[in-house]
Amino acid sequence: MIDEKNVNLSPVYTFDPAEEYEIIIDGERKQGKTSDGRPYDFIEWNGWDKTNKRASFRFTQKCENVLKEPGSYRFIIKKRDINLDRQRRYKTYWINAIAFVQPYSYENSRGVDEDLPF
Repeated sequence: MIDEKNVNLSPVYTFDPAEEYEIIIDGERKQGKTSDGRPYDFIEWNGWDKTNKRASFRFTQKCENVLKEPGSYRFIIKKRDINLDRQRRYKTYWINAIAFVQPYSYENSRGVDEDLPF
């Protein structure tokens, strides 16, 4: 569920590329049980960096408006509010605050109704 008090959900947002990043992040719910039998339930946030390599995104405890529902979202994050964790094997970005978020749907680049050439 999106907390509408803390996050700007308006469809129009003036994006400033000099001070902000636009990131498409996919959230996937992970549920199961550990080998000890303890249940776990969390949302794993993944996306792509500017070199088209898969990256993991995590939210710090300071980030008050973390999304609780899985799905694809378009985030606008100020450059001062995101950090790269270089101590991990794979790229992990830590997000401190979200400026803007809206649901995102991937579209076929050739057109939604167009048939494939094969």
